[in-house]
Amino acid sequence: MISKKTRESMHEQDFDLSSEVPGLSIHIPTPQRPWPRSGLEAITYPVVGNFKGRQRDLVLKLYKVDVPARRTRLSHLLALRLATQHGPAFRAAPFVSFRAKASNGETLRGHLSRLVEGPFDGQSLDLTRALQSNKFRYSKTNRALLAAQLCSAVASMEQMGMIHGDLSRGNVLISQDADRRPQAVLCDLDGFRMKGVPELPRRHDGQFIRGMGSIGYQAPYLVKRQESFDEQSGDDSGLLVDSDRFALAALCCELVTWTAKYDTELGPLVSDEVLATRSTKSLPGRVRNKWKEGFQLLDRALAATGPDTLPSPEEWWGACRNLLAPAAGQSAQPAQPAEPGQSAEPPIMLSICRRRGNQACNELARARISRPSGTLERVHAALGDVHYRREGAALRLEFRWKPPVFFRPASDPKGRLKRIEGNTVTLEPGATVASGEFQLEFILD
Repeated sequence: MISKKTRESMHEQDFDLSSEVPGLSIHIPTPQRPWPRSGLEAITYPVVGNFKGRQRDLVLKLYKVDVPARRTRLSHLLALRLATQHGPAFRAAPFVSFRAKASNGETLRGHLSRLVEGPFDGQSLDLTRALQSNKFRYSKTNRALLAAQLCSAVASMEQMGMIHGDLSRGNVLISQDADRRPQAVLCDLDGFRMKGVPELPRRHDGQFIRGMGSIGYQAPYLVKRQESFDEQSGDDSGLLVDSDRFALAALCCELVTWTAKYDTELGPLVSDEVLATRSTKSLPGRVRNKWKEGFQLLDRALAATGPDTLPSPEEWWGACRNLLAPAAGQSAQPAQPAEPGQSAEPPIMLSICRRRGNQACNELARARISRPSGTLERVHAALGDVHYRREGAALRLEFRWKPPVFFRPASDPKGRLKRIEGNTVTLEPGATVASGEFQLEFILD
């Protein structure tokens, strides 16, 4: 276990992580309330990341207990590159592991993720805290948009053969995109399940280190198994969450309909009574009537006997999509979520600097590249002859002008820019290209 003395010794310390990501280091400030946050498995801190001279707010998650299986699992999780290649709903996923020595010699292990900003005084809040906030005043349309984004995220995980394992209000952040539209973001993916990835043991050194889902987001058939489990049997594999679909059902209905008007304590919509009766009939009629299609799907989920009989993310997405259709007389089309199965690539961020000789000087602009292709004319009038095309998480640039093109790969961040043949280059995060009086770097957003 990480002692309190060890945790306090980390405050105001710097850690070099260049062995994991070239040019990356972090500073751990003395945390202010409500940090640090402690859960069953870990403690989380806000930290300041420094990547090649640029600062970024990050979250450090330190494991309370070092379990060898966790290291293997983290390697699998990082290999998925969720934070950079699977859309905005996964922005809070881990992107690099953390291993360092505290000042007292104790080994610290964990991982880093981005601190997701949001509409609550510049911060994101998990759905529980957001619902309790008097600033969560989204329209039904925006609530449906958030629910649809969750559907797309769960569909993406199913395509990868991945189960979150603890999808609940506490693990869904309410954020916003660059246009200030609401965005749902998944967090706390450490308990994920995936074929070929070892499970965490339920206990280690007599302590529980693995949860089995959250109350109100577990399917009734799973709750029944857990209630009848014999602790002496030792085999608890049948108790683990086998699908995120029931949690998705509960979350969609909560996002669209649940407010303090119906439950001043804002407990889970799927209460003990709803679970016991496997029906939503015990809920107030005015709640169920707010979204009849959604509660019909939730009733199906409550009656399910296994993961294969739960409503799919695509069915839930369709129900959310129906709420997003323009009302009669409404000309503007509401914002649309990514359909399950479609790509929802996050924007690519370019830092564009003016060059003098071989040196980059002042930064002119930062460009968020979201469209599949185009030119950089909107960023700077002189860049109208620089064409781009997105290729997954990479960016292909073509310079349709006379000056030669120079390139430095991400693997050699301190190396010299070298001239390339031709005028086309493909950038990955951390790579730099220069031509004429401009230098462009693909930076971590």
